[in-house]
Amino acid sequence: MLNAFNAHSIFELAPKERFKIESLLAYGDKLLLGLSNGTLRHYKVLSPDSDQISLELLRNIDKFSRRSIDLLACIKEVQILVSLSDNYVHIHDLNEFTLTETLTKTKGASTFAVTSNIEQDEKTQIPSIVSRLAVGIKKRLLLYSWHDEEFLEGKEVVLSGAARSLTWASGGKVVVGLAGGFVVVDVRTGITKEIAPPETKGGGASGPISSEAAGWGAYMGMGGWGSKPLSTHLGGDDLLLVKDSTTLFVDSEGAIIPNRGPVPWPASPDAIAFSYPYLVSLSAAKQHLEVRNPSTYTLLQTIHLNSVSILHVPSPNVSLVHAGKLFYIASSGQVWRMTAADYETQIKQLIEGDHLNEAISLLEILESVLLDSKEEQLREVKMLKAERLFEKRKYRESMDLFTQVSAPPERAIRLFPKVIAGNLSICDTAASDSINSGEAADGSDAATNPETSSIRNISLTKKVGDASSIFNFGGGKSHADDDSASIAVKHTETIPDGPPVLEGPELEKAVDQLSAHLNDTRQALSKYFHPDGTLRDDPANIISKASSTSSANRDPFEASFLAAGKPLAQSPEANAERAEKLLTAARLVDTTLFKIYIIARPGLVGPFVRIQKHGDPEVFSEKLRELGRFTELIDFLYQRELHREALELLLQFGKGPEDERAPSLCGPRRTIVYLQSLRANHIDLILEFSQWPLEADPSFGMEIFTTDSENAESLPRSKVVEYLQSRSTGFAIQYLEHVIHELGDQTPEFHTRLIWLYLSTLKQMPHSAHHSEKLLAFLTASKQYRSEKVLGWLPREDPAFYEARAIVLRNMGQHKAALEIYVFKLHDHVKAEEYCKQIHLTSSTTPTIYHTLLTLYLRPPPPHTPHLAPALTLLSRHGARLEASETLALIPEGTTMASLESYFQSRIRTANSKASTERLTATLRKSYLVDVQDRLLKEQGVAVVVGEERSCGVCHKRLGASVLWRLAR
Repeated sequence: MLNAFNAHSIFELAPKERFKIESLLAYGDKLLLGLSNGTLRHYKVLSPDSDQISLELLRNIDKFSRRSIDLLACIKEVQILVSLSDNYVHIHDLNEFTLTETLTKTKGASTFAVTSNIEQDEKTQIPSIVSRLAVGIKKRLLLYSWHDEEFLEGKEVVLSGAARSLTWASGGKVVVGLAGGFVVVDVRTGITKEIAPPETKGGGASGPISSEAAGWGAYMGMGGWGSKPLSTHLGGDDLLLVKDSTTLFVDSEGAIIPNRGPVPWPASPDAIAFSYPYLVSLSAAKQHLEVRNPSTYTLLQTIHLNSVSILHVPSPNVSLVHAGKLFYIASSGQVWRMTAADYETQIKQLIEGDHLNEAISLLEILESVLLDSKEEQLREVKMLKAERLFEKRKYRESMDLFTQVSAPPERAIRLFPKVIAGNLSICDTAASDSINSGEAADGSDAATNPETSSIRNISLTKKVGDASSIFNFGGGKSHADDDSASIAVKHTETIPDGPPVLEGPELEKAVDQLSAHLNDTRQALSKYFHPDGTLRDDPANIISKASSTSSANRDPFEASFLAAGKPLAQSPEANAERAEKLLTAARLVDTTLFKIYIIARPGLVGPFVRIQKHGDPEVFSEKLRELGRFTELIDFLYQRELHREALELLLQFGKGPEDERAPSLCGPRRTIVYLQSLRANHIDLILEFSQWPLEADPSFGMEIFTTDSENAESLPRSKVVEYLQSRSTGFAIQYLEHVIHELGDQTPEFHTRLIWLYLSTLKQMPHSAHHSEKLLAFLTASKQYRSEKVLGWLPREDPAFYEARAIVLRNMGQHKAALEIYVFKLHDHVKAEEYCKQIHLTSSTTPTIYHTLLTLYLRPPPPHTPHLAPALTLLSRHGARLEASETLALIPEGTTMASLESYFQSRIRTANSKASTERLTATLRKSYLVDVQDRLLKEQGVAVVVGEERSCGVCHKRLGASVLWRLAR
């Protein structure tokens, strides 16, 4: 039984007083009682929020009315009191209670209703408070509005029946209860609209609305006998209409609200009202007050009071203090003040009574300002409900609810046996200690699905204790899920006292749903981590800078793990605590999913091991070793960056005999692939464990360092070169060729080191043409090596290195010394001439390189003799590039003219070519000059006549005698 309201008797007529209480009105801390003898009593409510509530009589107005005061209302904004007495509506001053006006046209009135709303003026659009009065007089509805200290008559609406109740749906619509039903009246236009339930299709019953339609239709045709039609606001724009026990929900426009079933009143209520957040109804015949949840219609409380006949809930627009905090009921001689119990206490009572649906509904209805950490409480109650659903073997609904509220993962995991939940489990295994998880997860037996047999050996029983709730209401735990039955009646359903006994197919179904829930939790956790599994700098930065309550509204998961219902702290300690909570949750989720897959889904173990980031290393390593899943173990160790353990395991399998448990790990290939995946910060491990792959398969082993990948390119190259050179000169040469030719490394030390390695190889293998060609090609192509150092390494008198010395001298700019090697040591005039061609194209030295070569041919240093033949050949081919005077001075006196014929011909051809080019250029320039002069004359010959009326085309001013410039364009 919920104790939502408490009744406090605050007034009782004395036995000698022969009159009755006919009406009452509460506003602010004042209470008015209208008596049957026409007396109005004015009271002040003392200590309204305590158990010592009482009344203080302020005034007793004996002659307030000649007859019984049937109805009272006030418009506090304009300080007027409206009363119904002697079948007239009277207007009084709210302070002095003097009669200011009797609305004479209201003769025969049976009821009225007032409202005040903020409306915008149609012309000025200025908002103002507008008060209206609706009066029911038999089959008429009179409408008034307050203007300039008086009520002005509005429209008069003719009704189809006698008006028996009035409720303002909005500032412009009023719901009128007739003997045969309800209508909604537009006070501005006077248009009446009947409120009728929708007709059923096919003539049969179809849901809750169907029964409503039948009952409503019966009233519409019965001529008006039956109980009084009742109506009330339910908060917001919704209204509840009642005729006998038939109910209908409508909006402020009178439209039917679909999918709202009937309220299960056992008998027709005599009065209804909405006292936030409950629907209350009064039954005079049964002498009690019923309190119901307006969403679920569940009867939450029944309060028995003798001879009650009046129910009064102050309207929120009269006094916000009364909005859901108090209301009054009265009999003919007594008044009770109903006070609401603390909402925290009400929720606690519902949870202790295991009425979780009602607790959830109440929490959803209540505004956040009325509760401490509303979202936290709502999430906790939903998690309790999810546990009850699990106990009822509704696994999907349970896990869906856990997912919906982003529950901490341990709340769902602890419901499972130790084989899955570990020490978190609140269950004992009754018949599962002998589970062989390895057999269940062995890939070789997957065809026989052995995990099913393992699962069927598991059964669960409740532990002696239960894990304490993170949400403490005090009192005991809830145990059942009550859907819609009244809390006031006794439950006959057996309430489970813990997680169910799971075995066979039941456990399979439960594990499947847990797996789906944990995968959703992994997705929710992922935004707090980088793709590599590392935590973001501060998870609190992901939450908006609003309060933790608004954060919880947006993402309940954040409230559990980061805010914990308190404002977000930014201290290092708070940040560390948040990070630890997230890491713990992620570790629990990944480890539990791994256990599930080991038992129930062996085929998913490998893919999951490769994507998980936070699994417990001890659990993963132990289980995978037990099951012989070494390939997955290597993947797991890589994910957790336990690289030494992984490489030692690969070394064990790679160098040992082939193992049928992990055939793919035999040989160096898997080790090489693993080393290629490591980043540069693991260079020491890479060098340490690359030794045996290089020995086993040198060609493939070198791919550790030369593969086309970011990891290989980012390795510290100096360290790699030193290591490879210590293993083999060939390894170092191959690596340096890779980084220089393919990666474009321009480091001088690497270029110089490669030349030194080439030279070392040639000294060991002097007849290796392959290495000699590579040395010469690299010396020619590279400009980054240190020429002085390389020149010192090259032997002076070894013919094998003559050309190499020439190339190095060229890089140093010592062209004469290089040409001396080609001419006097190699005796290769073709290469000497080719050398000059290359230098001439890239340099503008004076004297020209050809002059240097010609000098070496004709004036060689001792003890060399002149070489006339190659000199004449050089002159015939490149004589035009030499200064004639200097060239002729070098030619020996005994040289014949015939031998110089080709030289002179080339000189003459070159001179003629230059002269022809200059003449052609001069002719073209003269032609261009004539063309320009012709165009100038044409432009200068254009005349412009400027008259008195001529104006500028741009500024539109008259030109007159202005000094003008005419632009050619």
